[in-house]
Amino acid sequence: VKEEDEDKPLQEGDVARRGDFETLISCESSAPLGPIDAARLVPWVPPFVADYMVIVADPRAQSGDLRKTIQYLTSNTSPDILERVIAISSDDVVETTSWLNRSKVDTPIKIFSDRNWEWMRRYSAVVSDGRWAMSLLVIDSSGVLRKVLTNVDPSKSSQLVNDAVKSIER
Repeated sequence: VKEEDEDKPLQEGDVARRGDFETLISCESSAPLGPIDAARLVPWVPPFVADYMVIVADPRAQSGDLRKTIQYLTSNTSPDILERVIAISSDDVVETTSWLNRSKVDTPIKIFSDRNWEWMRRYSAVVSDGRWAMSLLVIDSSGVLRKVLTNVDPSKSSQLVNDAVKSIER
């Protein structure tokens, strides 16, 4: 990514940066990831290299779409894929953990908070054209955004994730 494009939202083919993940708030610890946990999370930083990472992000508060997607993916996606899926919400940690407890969702999906939409703006989940909808992104082991899907339908999320992962594993 060119230096002059620092504020421009990333698109398919652009390279992600570990630093962009450092400010995400973990719903497990209620703390920002920071450099070490961000390095563990992203698939391109040695020695934590993985084939890919799938990200589901929704800038809308208390998004029913994001919540349904987490539930659908948890029940319809293989565990080896789920361990590489994260969700990013605009809700604070208390709201997210409260929803998880109320709904009794037991998911391996790691959930993060991006209250100021900083990460979502950078990764095209919130853009200046007014789009406020759920997005699905796939980043490969080189840090390249391989898929950026917008306006994701929760009922199709499992198939979209499976198809995106297959396209990377080829």
